[in-house]
Amino acid sequence: MSTLEEARETTRRYNKLISKGLDPFQYLADQAKEEEKQKITLYEFAQIWKDTKITRKEKAPKAHIVPLSSQAIFLLKEIKKHNGNNKFVFSHHSDRTKHASSQTANSVLKRNGYKDILTSHGLRAMARTYLADKGIDYQVAEACLAHVVGSGISRIYNRADYYDVWELK
Repeated sequence: MSTLEEARETTRRYNKLISKGLDPFQYLADQAKEEEKQKITLYEFAQIWKDTKITRKEKAPKAHIVPLSSQAIFLLKEIKKHNGNNKFVFSHHSDRTKHASSQTANSVLKRNGYKDILTSHGLRAMARTYLADKGIDYQVAEACLAHVVGSGISRIYNRADYYDVWELK
């Protein structure tokens, strides 16, 4: 299949998900619908996403674990059906053995009418603002975004992952 045909097929699949009321960006960014009245705790999630990353500043890899909602898990399973055995959920447009570019999300936002309105980093800012508005503890909210909180010494002694208090209201 050519790249153009793959793009068209991906668009058709994406539009099919949208027509079912499933928006990949919404579920992966928000994790839960605003109108859900009940509290959802970490232990009610069936699966987690684990992102092990190493930065130049870190001596050892640090895992960032994110609980996934049932909607996000459903969405990822739908994507997997169409991606086959691809290593990446979002692979590079011309080489399926590589991950999507760091600018892919921004390109998608621009193509969908959000140029000069919204960026992928802006989605993170919105999520952080939402957590603050909901009264989520500062350290828990920062942990959700994999932000480092405190001095090096305080982080050595504070190894809390905040999963027992991490909940969506």
